[in-house]
Amino acid sequence: MALSFFIQALVSDPNVKHETIKDGYRFEVKLVDGRKQGVYVREGRKDFEGEELIVVYTVCGTANPKNYENALRLNARISYGAVAIYDIDGKPCFVMTDSILAKNVSSAALRKSVLTLADKGDWLEKQISSEDLR
Repeated sequence: MALSFFIQALVSDPNVKHETIKDGYRFEVKLVDGRKQGVYVREGRKDFEGEELIVVYTVCGTANPKNYENALRLNARISYGAVAIYDIDGKPCFVMTDSILAKNVSSAALRKSVLTLADKGDWLEKQISSEDLR
């Protein structure tokens, strides 16, 4: 799939910088309060039926077992994306993530996913740490 076609909706935004990485892109989204949040868009995963997915995620900080219950409860309240734990550089980290069926991806859907996860991921990062880590 030519993911690069859909990236154009984000590249034109002056508050979004991007770079190409293995299997996708990394976006740096400048938020309204001056903070920044990195968001990754990757290809190469498949759902349980074998259909290709576009995975969008942002790292929100180190996953500490004392926060697991709060993260699971947050999943029940958020309407877009989900909180998960990914291993980043060998360490468990909380992430906000969203998956889009590749055959259904659109520029508008990808833009909304990246910008929403940047905002919500930064909010979660602030709950975990006072630093602007990502």
